[in-house]
Amino acid sequence: MLTKFPKDGDVSACWDVRMVGATQAVDASSRKGIRTYGVDGSPDFVAVAAEPKSPASAVAAQQLYEIGKTAVQNVAKYLAGQKVHLSPSFRTC
Repeated sequence: MLTKFPKDGDVSACWDVRMVGATQAVDASSRKGIRTYGVDGSPDFVAVAAEPKSPASAVAAQQLYEIGKTAVQNVAKYLAGQKVHLSPSFRTC
């Protein structure tokens, strides 16, 4: 990817395991204008992001318990015939 897209920019993915590898690839390339961002708060990526010279710029931790709890509550409402509020980014078919 780094050779296919030679311009500097940002890299993010849906889980931190990929971001650890992407950050290692950016390090190995010695390119300075690329920053990586994680979204799981995994200990591995947090450690990489804590390194001062790392291209890893930020990591966010998702609240998985709350995500699951809300999903179960919404399914229960839906099955009970109640209206379920959908985020603007989600649409039904």
